[in-house]
Amino acid sequence: MNIKRGSIFFVLIIALAVASATSAYVLKTWRWPSPRATFNDSSLPSAWRTGVRNAAEEWEDTDHFDWDRSSSSQNKLTLERIDGSGGTLATTTNSRYGDFLYRIGILFDSSESWHTSSGTPPSSKFDALSVATHEFGHAVGIDHPESFRCGSNGSTTSRPTMCQHGDLKKNDTSRRSLASDDRNAIDDQYN
Repeated sequence: MNIKRGSIFFVLIIALAVASATSAYVLKTWRWPSPRATFNDSSLPSAWRTGVRNAAEEWEDTDHFDWDRSSSSQNKLTLERIDGSGGTLATTTNSRYGDFLYRIGILFDSSESWHTSSGTPPSSKFDALSVATHEFGHAVGIDHPESFRCGSNGSTTSRPTMCQHGDLKKNDTSRRSLASDDRNAIDDQYN
């Protein structure tokens, strides 16, 4: 009887260790056919373009995906009204053939109050760079992670960039840089 209790305890310890080591990221069932795509930010106000390019570069820095800016790309980034202030900050749409993407669109809500420069946003504005980094993650085929990984407990700097915007507060710049979970996701999606 002691052997059974010891064996069950050992199995539980192993199961807990494996469960805690699992990643929070969730991959979409689709991706680009190769780890390279273009985007067109020409319809965005000029104040947005540096931040958007920095967001794309954040994913490029993983060495698993390349974004190229092209004014002829059909993968357009736009600033338009979505649902008014206080609702959806941005959304990424996609067109795909089977499991492969061939077009994306990223739409930022023009009704929101945005901070588009590199400094710290005032407490009344959302950080465009953080939101753009998140949306580029969707554009490469990464979904929101398990919600318990995005809770308000713990440091915002370790929270995945791909956490839903619902927990992003005005003045929060923590999602400008990818967390290790985001890097693991892009690695799995394109390796």
